[in-house]
Amino acid sequence: MLRYALAIFTSAFLLFGIQPLAGRYALPWYGGTPGVWTACMLFFQAALLGGYAYSHGLASRLTPRAQARVHLGLLVVAVTVVVARALWMGSPVAPGPEWRPVSAELAVPRLLGMLAVSIGLPFFVLSTTGPLLQSWFARARPGRSPYALYALSNTGSLLALLGYPFLVEPWVGRAAQAWGFGVGFVLFAVACAVCAVDVLRHERAAASTSSGSADVTAGAAEAGSAVSHVGAAEAGSAVSQVGAVEAGSAVSQVGAAEAGSALSHVGSVEAGSAVSHVGAAEAGSALSHVTAGAADAVAEVASPRAEGVSEGAGLGALAMDDANPAGPAGTSAPDVGTLQQQAFEAMRREARGEPRKVAPVDPQARPGLRATLEWLGLATCASVLLLATTNQLSQDVAAGPFLWVLPLAVYLLTFIIAFSRESFYSRPVYSVLLIGSGAAVAHAHSAGPHFPLTLQLLAYAASLFAGCMVCHGELYRLRPAPRHLSAFYLWVSAGGVLGALFVSGVATALFRAYWEYPLALGGCCAVALAGMVKGEQAETWSQRGRRVLRGAMLVMVTVNLFASVNRELDLALFSARNFFGVVRVTEQNAGKPQSHLFSLRHGAITHGWQYVMPELRPRPTTYFTRESGLGLAIAEQRRLRAVVGLPPGLRVGVLGLGVGTSAALLEKEDRGRFYEINPAVISLARGEGGFFSYLSDSPATVDVVEGDARISLERELERGEPGQFDVLALDVFSSDAVPVHLLTAEAVALYKKHLARHGVLALHISNVHLDLVPVTLAHARALGMHSAYVFHDTQGDALRSNWMILSPDREFSWGTSFVRATARVRRLGLRGEPDFVWTDDRSSVLRVLRHGGPDMSVMDVEASSGPPGPSTVATPGQP
Repeated sequence: MLRYALAIFTSAFLLFGIQPLAGRYALPWYGGTPGVWTACMLFFQAALLGGYAYSHGLASRLTPRAQARVHLGLLVVAVTVVVARALWMGSPVAPGPEWRPVSAELAVPRLLGMLAVSIGLPFFVLSTTGPLLQSWFARARPGRSPYALYALSNTGSLLALLGYPFLVEPWVGRAAQAWGFGVGFVLFAVACAVCAVDVLRHERAAASTSSGSADVTAGAAEAGSAVSHVGAAEAGSAVSQVGAVEAGSAVSQVGAAEAGSALSHVGSVEAGSAVSHVGAAEAGSALSHVTAGAADAVAEVASPRAEGVSEGAGLGALAMDDANPAGPAGTSAPDVGTLQQQAFEAMRREARGEPRKVAPVDPQARPGLRATLEWLGLATCASVLLLATTNQLSQDVAAGPFLWVLPLAVYLLTFIIAFSRESFYSRPVYSVLLIGSGAAVAHAHSAGPHFPLTLQLLAYAASLFAGCMVCHGELYRLRPAPRHLSAFYLWVSAGGVLGALFVSGVATALFRAYWEYPLALGGCCAVALAGMVKGEQAETWSQRGRRVLRGAMLVMVTVNLFASVNRELDLALFSARNFFGVVRVTEQNAGKPQSHLFSLRHGAITHGWQYVMPELRPRPTTYFTRESGLGLAIAEQRRLRAVVGLPPGLRVGVLGLGVGTSAALLEKEDRGRFYEINPAVISLARGEGGFFSYLSDSPATVDVVEGDARISLERELERGEPGQFDVLALDVFSSDAVPVHLLTAEAVALYKKHLARHGVLALHISNVHLDLVPVTLAHARALGMHSAYVFHDTQGDALRSNWMILSPDREFSWGTSFVRATARVRRLGLRGEPDFVWTDDRSSVLRVLRHGGPDMSVMDVEASSGPPGPSTVATPGQP
């Protein structure tokens, strides 16, 4: 038992531990957007489905001895590849530099290819472990239940998911995690190989026992039994071709089972158990190696307890423990005498001219097209809801493991609960929960990013839990007879892949907004509504009234969700969606010429606006006014050049384009360079639609570099072309989410290499949920730079903003431009060594979540100037 437990627990833990790690490797190269995780999930789902197909094919077509040998060969190849990567590339799973994207085109296919090369083979091997090892255990230990292995697999999956953002990511570097996975995979392979050797040993023992009883002829029988040419049967049992039975037992072609059970060719299963890792049959099934045409010769016996494991369907090892003594999973084939008696009675009725009875529906019959589509549709709906929920949460905080694994853990939990027993799913209870959580989500959506993060997480987690419970609960009720459960879970797994493909590909190409979330939640409401259309036979008027009320409220929730998204689109003159998110252009104050403007919104946050009146169009606005941190830094650099007698003309770099507002701060002699990854934003800033004209109106020489800003800056250094910027500004947000890879210590050190001798960094750190002041101060301390925090509140053309100015010169923030500014300027530093530093290896968002009070590690190192302001970083404003 121990060897199987170790292999299964380790495989489940590694399978889910590698997923957020792989996502972290992908984030810096693909803009740090929520779409990165969606594409990763598509790969994980597809790989899990492939692992299930491998296990199913191996177990259904090969003898246990051949299964063990083939899988041993696969383990050897996988370990060889992992060790070779570790020795050749310096990491077991880290992608090589050749996968660094050159452009933003074909982001999803390239990302899928990178994952396939870096983690594809070990991930595939891990996904095959559950179904294969559990069937091997059932064959090798026919007297013991494999249910403990199911529970152990679930424990490993949830521990990996919930432990990663809280115990691993904040404290263990990315490189150390990769090596830990490599070592863990080798240990897993050893444990799995030991299990395979155990199977081979038992098969040799079984073969030896079989040869010792070869003198027993095919026609021999014990007292009270009759044996046919192809098998023997006692009371209610069927015996396969090469086995002999004791009273009441059925023995399959390659193994023996306990009394009342039928064993398949794929492994010995305890009474009523069938095993699969990606959605294999629930226990209570007897999987036969014979074809469906010979099924009447084998008794399909099911026990009251049904157990199984699903991973491709639910992205993890999920225990399904059913207490359902009746129904399809609890049927058995009648004995021969009963069949003969039924046939005789039918002939007698026909001879007397009595009407022929209609044969009941065979519960073992092959499921039709309708049932298959129902399985596929329910699984797809739940998968879409999972990924759409993750997208909604990630776009306003930061794309990263913290907001990736929490929805995934909720999704897995619904599988565990729904497939434990049918009584755990109550249609009235979960329909009410779906109504309440749907209303809460609609309120959070209308409130925007300023809605408290904790309440957002609760609302979205509750709606995800309720919606997935509805889908998975109905899935469990629609499960087929035991002999078809393997196909059932295969289709459920395929539904998970379809859901990921829909969100990462179809929705991005077809929709102009995040329609997949209201579609998925509305689909869950429709499923719940369909389940309550027909009431119980003994339903009272009161119960009927409550049922109708729940149905009406489900319809209202669905309509409200669609209406909230549609209202936003109705206000948009332009809307576009791609891998990097959704951008919309809205028109405001159309009847007021002095305040008539076009505004660009990325997700829920305003990223810039421009007035329509020609006289007002060149005016800098929003977060980039002349009194903002960036405006003051540019003005002070211009003043200093004049003081020392240098010719006019600044070199200004800006990471993040928006509508190009920063170009309005530049003068004729200046040169401005913008770095932007989103092609839709570039097109709008260059004048598409006639909404914005800052770039074309600027008197300075302006150029735009398309692609990830950090990768572009690295390539410029590799070519020996540092920017020599007098001011380098960082204004990179996807909605209100921070691309973490652009704020790590390595990234800021890169920016410093692109500065002129007295150049300064201007970091825009406005964020609703994250306090980025300690992060930037830690970087300034490490680089020997002086920090000035500039806060400007909403007034006139300006939106509330806060900038951190990092300069090599202490006197820079005491220049005339800062001292005479109306903005609040604070010279900040850390009281001691930083508690944490964001690096490429470690950059946990948990460490910078706002907690309501000022950070005690931050202090004023010099006097402040300007009007009194808040002691903490302000949040971005709305127009």
